[in-house]
Amino acid sequence: MTCIIGVERNNHIWIGGDSCSSNYYENRVIKYPKVFSSGPFLIGYTSSFRMGQLLQFSLKFPEENKKAYLRGDYEFMVSGFVNAIRECLKEGGFSEIENNQEHGGEFIVGYRHRLYQVYSDFQVTCFEDGIYACGSGSQYAVGALTHLLDIDPVDVAIEKALRTAQKYSTLVLPPFTILKD
Repeated sequence: MTCIIGVERNNHIWIGGDSCSSNYYENRVIKYPKVFSSGPFLIGYTSSFRMGQLLQFSLKFPEENKKAYLRGDYEFMVSGFVNAIRECLKEGGFSEIENNQEHGGEFIVGYRHRLYQVYSDFQVTCFEDGIYACGSGSQYAVGALTHLLDIDPVDVAIEKALRTAQKYSTLVLPPFTILKD
C-alpha cells in the first residue's frame, strides 16, 4: 500500500513517501504524511497507519536506552531503539505474537545522518549503497534510484523514483512527501 524511499549521501539523509491508502479494492489519498520527523529521527513507514501513528506520537525512550546510545549509533538502533519500538507498539495494541515470535511493521528511520531499515521481525538493516525502500512500490523505486542518483540531485531523484513506482504499482499515489535531515 505504499512506497517509502530513503537515501544516504554526503553525510545527509532523505526519506520520501507517497500518500496512498489502499485495501486492494480501492485507493484513497490520505491527509497526513507517512514521512515525518520525531525528535532526532526521520521516519517513513508502511504496513499500518496505526503503527505510523504510534511511532509519530507515542514513541518514548526509557532511561536504560542511554547505555546502548553511549556504545554507538548502530548498537543503539538494534537494542535501545528497537526495544522502545517494541514497547510502544505493544502498549498501543499493534504488535502481534505468533508462534512465539513478535511482529510489528516495516519502516525506514534516519538517525544522526544514517538510515536504517526496520523489518516486521524488528531486525535492523543497513545497506552499503545508501538506498532504502519499503512497501509495494519498493522494487520499482530502487531500480529507478540506482540510475537517477547518478544524474539528478537526491530530492529530484526520489520524486522521480516515487513517480516510477506510481506508474507501475496501483498502490502508490501522490502527493509525495520528501524530508531531509
